[in-house]
Amino acid sequence: MLAFVIFAVTFVAFLLIAVLYLYPASRKKPTTIPGPDPSDPKDGNLPDIQLSGGLHNYLAELHDEYGPIASFWFGSQLVVSVASPEGFADQSHAFDRPALLYERYKPLLGEDCIMFSNGAEGRKRRNLYSQVFSEQQCMSYAVVFSKLARELCERWARKPSDQLLPLHQYMIAFAAKALLTTTFGGLFLTDDSSILQLVQEYDVCMAELLSREVMEPIAQKNDPREKRFQQSIQAMKNAIKKVIVDAKAKEEGNSDKNTPLIKAIISSGISEEAMVSDALAYFIGGFHTTGNFLTWVLYYLALYPEVQEELYQELKLVFGTSSEFTEDHLRSLRFTRQVLDEALRCGAVVPFAARVQQIETTICGHIVPSGTPVIHALGVVLQGENTLWPNPERFDPSRFQEESVKSRPSLSFCPFGFAGKRKCPGETFSYVEGAVLVSNVILRFQLELADGQEATPCLGMVSRPEDEVWFKLKPRE
Repeated sequence: MLAFVIFAVTFVAFLLIAVLYLYPASRKKPTTIPGPDPSDPKDGNLPDIQLSGGLHNYLAELHDEYGPIASFWFGSQLVVSVASPEGFADQSHAFDRPALLYERYKPLLGEDCIMFSNGAEGRKRRNLYSQVFSEQQCMSYAVVFSKLARELCERWARKPSDQLLPLHQYMIAFAAKALLTTTFGGLFLTDDSSILQLVQEYDVCMAELLSREVMEPIAQKNDPREKRFQQSIQAMKNAIKKVIVDAKAKEEGNSDKNTPLIKAIISSGISEEAMVSDALAYFIGGFHTTGNFLTWVLYYLALYPEVQEELYQELKLVFGTSSEFTEDHLRSLRFTRQVLDEALRCGAVVPFAARVQQIETTICGHIVPSGTPVIHALGVVLQGENTLWPNPERFDPSRFQEESVKSRPSLSFCPFGFAGKRKCPGETFSYVEGAVLVSNVILRFQLELADGQEATPCLGMVSRPEDEVWFKLKPRE
């Protein structure tokens, strides 16, 4: 009898330990933040994210049910999500990124990439590279942006007025060329085919990463899909490495033709592998984000012809007969800036960011344990049904009139992030590029969407249209 009791107690103890190990929610939750229990013993709420169609959609559902701060399980790891300006304010000084939430991008960017670099080393490299995107430096790029925009408009002008054109394809190509010819130089200054090839390899990589984002099974090493993925990664790294090698050679020859970003990366003192990873991260972050941003801007202008006309009138007034884009123009284009901001809001170009702190913190009155990843649900705040943005699905640039901006909390609009001086470094770069392109295009053409065209957002790491956006151009008198 005693042996049976000992066996029974031992068995129950083993069973309890197994349950505690397999089901994170069965442990005492280390915080009072509301949220669902894990739906899977191993993957936590990852299957729910898949069913929702991605992380942004899941976060929107999560905050709709639980309020401005909520928690869920990323595997066995508790994750907190914040979706309010007040909650953002509690995270404003956090710098480090949680590697767990960006793990799937390591095959493309590499372990040593600045995206995964935290602490003093991350701050040092970030501060060094950020100088490349100062307002003064970005305004110096306006000449290149203008040249590229005029070339694009000339190409469009030769198209029949009734021909449908692929907006997203054009904007991605424009953004890639604008970034590479200003901040990378070298090989890309004269070779359009290398830019096209790099973008094509990137498309292969992003398609694979997006499929993994919604939890499709990851291909095995001998699978053709995985082989193609690895080939594209290597092709991108080889192209970037060639630019760095070329820049180093020019530096040794006392040439002053190196572009600022490559100079900064070379001067960082990191390994060549890390240099390639950092340059690749800035390439992807720069052209992918801006290309989709420009797509949303022109899409909404075509969708709302009355906004397009108001913008045209401002551009005519500001530019007159001038063909050059100056800093004075940028300051004078107030409605243009409102249009750009509203496109960032409606498109939720960067739908979320994330931070982690190695100390216990408080957000919205709740304790967040040390080491807990915290997601900033930027897109939820920008697009949610709330008092900040009435009728959020409507494109309305008047939301960004000065008096309207002052009426909202300071962190209501954070399309480029906000925390720990680690917001997107390309904010000014994107605004200048966007203002230059839009002014050139709208002064030259009226934009119209194809009949029945409606863009459905696909919100991954960056928001993009799910399908191509087709449009046509009508030359202005």
